[in-house]
Amino acid sequence: NPAACAKFGFSSCKTWQQYLYSSDADEDSSNGFDPVIFIESWVFADSTSEYEAAGCPSGWDAYEGNACLINSESVRVPLVPVSGIAGVKLTGSATSGGVDTVSFSVNGRAYSVSQRASTVDINKIWRLTEFNIFGNGARTQTVSFNRGSHVTVNVAVNDGTTNAPTCLGNAGKTFEQNNLTRGSCTTFGGASPGISFPQSN
Repeated sequence: NPAACAKFGFSSCKTWQQYLYSSDADEDSSNGFDPVIFIESWVFADSTSEYEAAGCPSGWDAYEGNACLINSESVRVPLVPVSGIAGVKLTGSATSGGVDTVSFSVNGRAYSVSQRASTVDINKIWRLTEFNIFGNGARTQTVSFNRGSHVTVNVAVNDGTTNAPTCLGNAGKTFEQNNLTRGSCTTFGGASPGISFPQSN
């Protein structure tokens, strides 16, 4: 991502952006649940020496792997039980020169929060998407569904074309996971391009 790398002082880097619904903002369910939506942005420097020399900008946190991380503002949303996930919709968007937005719809109400598109300029290079129901961060990285669970994931793509996206097997990047086994992925183009895949255990 040349646009983002130059701003960080890196000759080359990778950028990664997560649009999140988190069932508990502080990842500690012992004090109750605090569900929120927010955007999490990462920059990974390809050069360790450049990373050590430049560091992370003010307001960003440094992480292992030559990484810098920042979260957008968050918005509180309703807590959704696993039994209610069929009625929710999470949308992530990125527009050149504008804003990146995560939107969350549940029970007929919509919630959203945005950040500047220039945070990591993801709109300039966005080509891959990973979506699923995973554990909530490092403390509970795996979400465990009851035996016999079936979940179908539908991902709609709006990139200005009618082209069908491509399913990439074993290409996930996120640290979090679940205990479901993925079935065959189906792609479709036309007026509403996207992918769909079942999961079960």
